[in-house]
Amino acid sequence: MRGIEIMEQMVPGMQEKILSGQFKVRDADMHRLDRADFLDRKQIVHEILHPEDRSASQSSRSHYSGINYSALEAAVRRIQQDFDFLARLCHGGTIKRACV
Repeated sequence: MRGIEIMEQMVPGMQEKILSGQFKVRDADMHRLDRADFLDRKQIVHEILHPEDRSASQSSRSHYSGINYSALEAAVRRIQQDFDFLARLCHGGTIKRACV
């Protein structure tokens, strides 16, 4: 069953709201709902309908997962800076002929 069909079963009338654009749902949430076990669907639908509750539950999950998001963000920024530097070097700098 597709996520939108599951959503319609759990919240009658929701399929039309989603398809008409009245209610926005991320594709990732629909895929998550589609793949979820039957018992987990109620919680996922609640998170879709009340995204303000999601931030609290996700922040508690990230605390337990052991992921250091600030270090990850710093690494991404560094990669982006390196990419920007190389792009400037290629397009207007000294190694213009070497860049593809």
